[in-house]
Amino acid sequence: MSDSLILKEKQKYDTIWAQYPSYRDASPAEKIAPLFINHFEKQLRPGDLLLDFGCGTGRATKIFLSVGLRVSLIDLSPHCLDEDISLLTRLMPDRLSFNEACLWAPPKDLQAGEWGLCCDVMEHIPSDRVDATIAAMASLFKKGALFSIYLTDDEFGAAIGEPLHLTIQPQEWWKKELERHFPKVTYLMGTEDWVIFAAEH
Repeated sequence: MSDSLILKEKQKYDTIWAQYPSYRDASPAEKIAPLFINHFEKQLRPGDLLLDFGCGTGRATKIFLSVGLRVSLIDLSPHCLDEDISLLTRLMPDRLSFNEACLWAPPKDLQAGEWGLCCDVMEHIPSDRVDATIAAMASLFKKGALFSIYLTDDEFGAAIGEPLHLTIQPQEWWKKELERHFPKVTYLMGTEDWVIFAAEH
């Protein structure tokens, strides 16, 4: 991780996860996981690998494991996982792993999977790295993914004096960005504040 921008962002999230317990109060992916399962239900197979890109607390993992999926958790900060999820990575390494990685430049040996989840993550990516991040995911998700994207500014960044939402764009902009790398992008639901897309190969 020699890129100065990567190191800057890593330091930001290491600080947040390690020093601000309230940041983990919410787990957006945990709420989105049932929608993912419902949307892709007919295509899911036991043993399929799902990559949770920007996993945060990792709490959605339990839902995915319960339906027979394997899960690869990916995040820039090793401090993000809840303690019980971290424990599960050690107890069941054949079904659950954690990879500390930059999302726009993941390691080349990161295992690809059938499915992907990227929940409330893309707005945190620097604008000039958005395309590279989506390209990386498109190359790693063989079948499809769910993207939940926040469309407005964050409030938590004030706690550390650093903005967290670095790319704030409308729904239409995000859809076009996803369509650069996924042949099929479907709007599922949204409000003025957030949007959820399904992206498929």
